[in-house]
Parts: sequence; structure tokens; C-alpha cells
Amino acid sequence: MRSGRLSLPWRILTAVLAAISMQACQTVHPVVVQKQPVAYERVHIHGGSPLSGYSVFTGGKASSGLVVDARFFILNRMPENMLSPLGSQDSLVLTGRGRRATLSVARLTRGARFGEIKSRATFTRQMLQAAGGVKAFAPIRSGLFAGAYLRFQLRDHFRYAGHTGGPLHRAVVSVDIWLPAGPAPVKPQIALAASRYSSAGAAGGLAFNRETQIVATPAAPGKYAFILPFRFVSGSGQAVAVEINIRPAGPADKGMLEHAAILAARPPLRPASTADKLNRPDLVEALGRLRDKSVRRAALIYLSAQTGAHLCEDTVLTVNDSQLAPLAENIFTSVRPGAPGLSVADLGWQLDRAAYEFLYTMQKKSPLVPELQTVLSLHLGEAAYHSSSLDQIAGALGSRRLFERQIIAENYIYLQDTSPADRIGAFDWLNRRGWAPPGYHPLGPINRRNAALDKAVGNPAFLKRIQP
Repeated sequence: MRSGRLSLPWRILTAVLAAISMQACQTVHPVVVQKQPVAYERVHIHGGSPLSGYSVFTGGKASSGLVVDARFFILNRMPENMLSPLGSQDSLVLTGRGRRATLSVARLTRGARFGEIKSRATFTRQMLQAAGGVKAFAPIRSGLFAGAYLRFQLRDHFRYAGHTGGPLHRAVVSVDIWLPAGPAPVKPQIALAASRYSSAGAAGGLAFNRETQIVATPAAPGKYAFILPFRFVSGSGQAVAVEINIRPAGPADKGMLEHAAILAARPPLRPASTADKLNRPDLVEALGRLRDKSVRRAALIYLSAQTGAHLCEDTVLTVNDSQLAPLAENIFTSVRPGAPGLSVADLGWQLDRAAYEFLYTMQKKSPLVPELQTVLSLHLGEAAYHSSSLDQIAGALGSRRLFERQIIAENYIYLQDTSPADRIGAFDWLNRRGWAPPGYHPLGPINRRNAALDKAVGNPAFLKRIQP
């Protein structure tokens, strides 16, 4: 039996962390040209080196130099017994953006392998067999000349932020090749670099780190390869490989060298600042991937985590593929990334609202499976088990504030219910968030329960403390 409704505020502070299972390796191992934008390749040229950092090239026209080709691969698994461990070779490790040299063991490039190869075709064929399948990117090429610094990159399609509105980062694998300036003929230098995110520890969020491992021995013109354990946010790849071919530039390459010198003389681009609005490229990008069934689950999880949409996140982690499709489609068609003034928080509310409407519609047709019922109970408390409460909450979707207030009101109603189980369910959910009325015990005498409720309702300080 339910008594009159109370209008009391509420806030959800719970989140469920889960891992996404990766697809199993295929038994057939074709070389597939990478079409889905799990990652994309890029090449930059500047003056300087990894030790000195980017600089504007001031050497004028380049009449001689080298031509460098690079081709990236995403591997289904890290090959064994190919090339030599990079850690066993003479190298210098640089960490962070300050290019600080360290003598410590490499962390981000740990497990990497490097070596000279005789035939790129033979190496690719052997790698294909050892890696259980690869996805190959198109080769990229640039000229290189004395005083210039080439950086070939394979960049994650998604970007990450350590916290809402924070700076954006991509996971990146880079190969740096540079030709030191000097009067005498010099050999090109080569390095492997990685940028990844990791837990920030007790502070929470994500920390972004960069590490460059320079091979101490200069590389003569020839063919080389790196293999690095590395995973991007989508796809099933476990490692990244890159083949490099360095050769002297010939007469036919004069135009390429001149063009490279023009690019190197331009100032490096500075990343644009990011406001706490939905001009965030990573969020717009993820929204655009919701119709791609190979990554839509990962895209929705990313969107939910970045915007604080925990109900949506838990729902996406729980539903099966056939259930996920209509939810993703509804969000894709209803959210307008270019809407004026749409903030990250607004997007988070739209995601949570879509998730609630999705679950509400499902339970109207048939009872939810236990896993989805658990998701509702985590976020709605005892109200998740009563259709009348779900109807009331469905009528309060005008804003997150109304939604949250209605949920706490529903749980306070069950503190007055004649069912001990309902009272315990509501009290447990409220108490774990610090919102239960002081002095209330769900199994206590009715007069004491009512006295505790009356005191809480009449206490402005208590009401203010739990105001959403």
C-alpha cells in the first residue's frame, strides 16, 4: 500500500565499470586493406629531431637527400620470434613532452621489436602467418634532407579526455626518422614513439603519456621494421607493425624533396583549445559511428563515460547486439551535435534519457531479463521494481533535475510502504548514497519510522544537502 507522494530531491552517484570482450582471432588469415577507420596514418615533416623538438626548417631548398616509405599494419596478435627485442639494443628513452632523457626501462614501448629486413614482401608474408592476420594501410612517402625530421604516425580514430572538458588525446604509434645537419655526410637516425592513456591512480580519470625510444645506431639506407604490442579503442588488433624503406633520392625525386622543404618551413600547427561544448571532435566523431555495428557499442560506451551518462553506459554494457541496434539508432537520429549551446552535460542527459526510454518501453512489452532489471535497480532503487513508479519517472524526463527528483521521491514513498522488503530496498539504495532520513530504520516500529520521515521533510538543511 502506498501513501501520498513526497517531492524530495535526489542524485545518482554510482557507476559500474566493465570490460568489452574482444573478438576472437580468425582461423583464416587474409591481408585486408584497412577500410574501417579504427586508425589512420599521417606524416609530418619539420626541422629538428626528437631530442631538440619540432622547429621551423630554415635551410632553404633541398637539392639532395633521401626518400622514406612507411607502411603500417594492425596485427591480430603480437608475433613471436620476429626481429630482435628493441630493449636489448642500444637505445635512448625519452619520456613526456619535455623530451626528458631517462635511463629507466621503457614502459610504453616495452615488448617492441626492431631490425633490418631483406625483403618487405617476405617479411609481410611471415608476419601474416605469425600474427594470425593483419590489416594493412596504404604506404606513405616523403622526402628527407639534412636538418629535417619526419614523423610517420598511426593515430587512433577516437580521442580521449581525462575528464569532462579536459584536453583531448589520441593513442598514437609513431616512427621518427631524421637526418642530422652537418658538413660531412651523415646517416639517418630512427626512433619508435608511443602515446597512450593510463589510469591516473587515486586522482581518478586518465593520464596521457608519451615515450620515444631512439635506436642508438644510425640507420643506413635500407629496409627496417618495428613491431609493438598496442591496442586501439576499436577493432581486435593486439599489435602494430611498420615497415620502413630508406633509399637515396634520385633525379625523379627532386620535386618531392622541394615540396618537403616547403612543408618543413611552415610553423607547426597548434591544437585548438577545447571548450566544454559539443564542438568536441571526439564526441561528434563517436556519434557519427553509431550506425557502424562493428564499433557502435564501443562508441556508445565512450560517449557515456565522457559525458557522465552512467545509466546509458550500464545499459550498453548489458544489452545484446539486437537490443543495442535500436538504442544506437534512436540516439543517432535524435541527437544533433550542431545544436547551439549543446553542452557535454546536455549530451549526457540525452543519452541517459534515451536509455531510460529504451528500458521503459521494453518492460512495458515483457518483463526485463535479470541483467537489465539489475541495471534499473542500480540507478532507480526500489522504484525499478514497480510499474507505477516507472510510469511516474517516465513523466519526469523534461530535464535531468526533474528525473532525479522523481526517483528519490519514489524511493521515499517506499519507505512508508507496508511491505518490509520494499522498505528495505528503498532504504538500502538511499542509505548507500547518504540520502536516507536520519534515525529511520526500515524494520523499526511504524511510529518511529514516520517520526524520522517527518523530521527529514521538515529539515531544510537535510533537504538542501541532497538537492540535485
